[in-house]
Amino acid sequence: MIAPNYEILVGPETIAFIYEPNYNNEIENLRELHQINLINSPFKHSIKLSKSERKELKLPPNPYNDRIWELTMDPVLGRPRTENLFKIQEDLKGLEKIRVAGVPGENPDMAWVPRGPTNIAGRTNGIMFDPNDSSNKKVFAGGVSGGIFVNENIEDENSEWNMVQGVPRNLPISVLTYDPNNPTTFYAGTGEHYTGGDALGNGLWRSTDGGQTWSQVMDETAAGEAPYEIMDLDMGSDNRLWAASRTNVYGDGGGDIFYSDDGLSWTKVSLTLLGQANRTIIAVAPSDPNYVYAMIASTDTRKVNWIVKTND
Repeated sequence: MIAPNYEILVGPETIAFIYEPNYNNEIENLRELHQINLINSPFKHSIKLSKSERKELKLPPNPYNDRIWELTMDPVLGRPRTENLFKIQEDLKGLEKIRVAGVPGENPDMAWVPRGPTNIAGRTNGIMFDPNDSSNKKVFAGGVSGGIFVNENIEDENSEWNMVQGVPRNLPISVLTYDPNNPTTFYAGTGEHYTGGDALGNGLWRSTDGGQTWSQVMDETAAGEAPYEIMDLDMGSDNRLWAASRTNVYGDGGGDIFYSDDGLSWTKVSLTLLGQANRTIIAVAPSDPNYVYAMIASTDTRKVNWIVKTND
């Protein structure tokens, strides 16, 4: 950005600084940066493809999300400031405590009454019966619209879904599962990639007390301090947990594989030597946990370019 102008005024007893930013030049400079970053957009090729061409590359049928990414980019960074998302959510959460008497719904004398419909929810991508409930009535559900919910009696149509505390309410949940060797340990995978940054996750969450409390795990970061986007999980017969990543919204972290023997500390195995890796799925051989396979797509072609394995 263009530096502002400074002048120094010296008097008999005073030294003063006058700060005169050149706003017109600064704005023009930001426009130029924005144009340069648009030219270098990661979607500069795909955004021009036809629907049939996008389908061939396994892309969404229209470039809406690609265009939203470009329109919301920070002109200096050349990408949207998605890292501020969770802070903004927390700030908004704090503002809910501030009640304004003149706003409808905030004052008991001007209360809003819901008129429906009441049987419509957001998209639910993760759902799991509580393995610790012998009656099979307790169910957990996670939605891309945000948060984890629990129903104590799914057989009762009048039973309510209550939000699980400790997990950000706007956090998109894509999958819920539990440890088959320790059914009081739950895992929640977060985020949804194809929403242009609207449904960003922040890694893997875990509960060790049957869903009562939750905390984040897998806090490794890719280049540029951007969170990894974990795409696939598998567990071997030796109880070793494996995780594979895909390219995150910043363009980092695809093709990396992690393993852990306790779910707390993780070892990374980088496969970036193959090239520009993207989506990665992983599987452990049921017959021998030393054999692990990964199938990896390329960032350039969006097609499967490599299948790799380890036997040690």
